[in-house]
Amino acid sequence: MLLSIHSVWAQTAYPMGVYQSMEELRLKSPSKQSNIIIEKRSGADKAMVDGNDFKITCEDEGVFKNEVKREWVAYSDGDHLYLNGFHFGIQFWYCLVLDEATLLIFNGVIDNNDAAKVAVLGGAIGSAAASKTDRLYIMDLRTMEVKKANKDVTRNYLLEFPEILAHYDNEPKKTHPDI
Repeated sequence: MLLSIHSVWAQTAYPMGVYQSMEELRLKSPSKQSNIIIEKRSGADKAMVDGNDFKITCEDEGVFKNEVKREWVAYSDGDHLYLNGFHFGIQFWYCLVLDEATLLIFNGVIDNNDAAKVAVLGGAIGSAAASKTDRLYIMDLRTMEVKKANKDVTRNYLLEFPEILAHYDNEPKKTHPDI
């Protein structure tokens, strides 16, 4: 499906660095450069402690794990942009942005509200099973609003791009079940 010119395989338009606020992210202006390690989390790690696909750690002296986990909004390595799910109610750790233009499209795990429901109804086993399934999210960079992707949300965002909307509407089989 065609959503924009950028994709996960292209170099990000976000300069390398740490984005410590939504405003920095919107302006594509990181406030900090740090020595970072990006680790793709295993399925077992995600099942044990929930959270998104990428763990980011900082090797700089004086930067604590909690700062990276709770305070940073995003990080760009110059090739990819990673969003901190914590700031968007999508559990801890970072989500790789799959597509960027006026929207950022990314995979994340179950959001905090749904996770709480699953934990109550399904306990630890249900929660672990639900945490293995990625969901597609869309962030509107004009409003910084994040929504779970579905057909209605996708169509609403595409209304201002009639050519892309026509391709979307004419596509016989959508490539992602949420859109």
